[in-house]
Parts: sequence; structure tokens; C-alpha cells
Amino acid sequence: MIWKVLLVFAALSLLALGGGSAIIPELQRQAVIEQHWLSNSQFVDFYALTQVTPGPSMMVVALVGYQAAGVAGALAAMLGMFGPSSLLVLNVRHTWNRLRNSRWRRMLERTTRPFAVGTMLASATLVASSTNQHAAQWLITLVAAGLVGSKRLGILPTMVLSGLAGWLSGVL
Repeated sequence: MIWKVLLVFAALSLLALGGGSAIIPELQRQAVIEQHWLSNSQFVDFYALTQVTPGPSMMVVALVGYQAAGVAGALAAMLGMFGPSSLLVLNVRHTWNRLRNSRWRRMLERTTRPFAVGTMLASATLVASSTNQHAAQWLITLVAAGLVGSKRLGILPTMVLSGLAGWLSGVL
């Protein structure tokens, strides 16, 4: 089981273009649908917990690994997630810096941005569709996304207002 956890996360590591949130939909697919390490509800809870607590948001990796195979699974998941991509960056950094002014590098950076944004939107959609069960919850999600996206309100005030709106919708 430890090797399976390590291999799943090593493969995910190399897909994390644009940051760790890029792999959340595939992590959910692997952990819930393919490997059956946890339920969809558990996955969303783990992801939400790592987003609102201090520290790296990719600590969801350790929680999924722990659920799959205990402490050894958590360690294997973190090694798999952070090892391959770190080694790749260390190996290509000299070439990347040398190509600083090349058209190829600028083109690569421009073309990967939409991929990164798309995977972040896919992550948000996954979490929203897994947790929102009523029209009021979808409305709160869309208003919060609009507020954060428009930069009219920061993330923390939006979180507080969204939580209050969610509480009020449950009470009413």
C-alpha cells in the first residue's frame, strides 16, 4: 500500500503546473474513485481543513496519505508529491535561467497560464459541487467568488461574510 501511495502522488507531482491546487480534481479522482482511500465527503472535508488552517494548503496530501496507510502513508504521500517536482525544478533551473530572454520561454510561460487557471477553476468547481446542496449555498458561493474575483473585498472578509450567510441560510 505504501508503494501505491508513493506512486500515485509521484505522478500527481508532475501534473502540478501552476501550483498544488492544479491537481486537486485528479487527487480527488484517485483518492475517492480509483483507490477508494476515502469518501468524497471526507476528501472535501480534508481539502477545506487545509485551506483554512495555517501552513501549506497542500497538506491535504498528508491527510489523504494518512487515511490510505497511516503515518507511513502520510510520509509516502508527501515524498511522492514534493520529491519528483522538486528534483525536476533543480535539474532544469540552469537551462530555464539561461533561456531568460528567449521567445521559447516567453511562449511557454504564456501558454501554461490558461492551464493553471483552468485547473484552479476545476478545483473550485469540484469542491463547490461536492458541498453545495441547495440554491442558497450556490448563491453564496457565486457571490463570494465574484467578490474575491473583483478584488472589492479581501479573502478573509469574504470568508467571514460567507460563513455568516451560510449560517443564516441554515437558521432561516
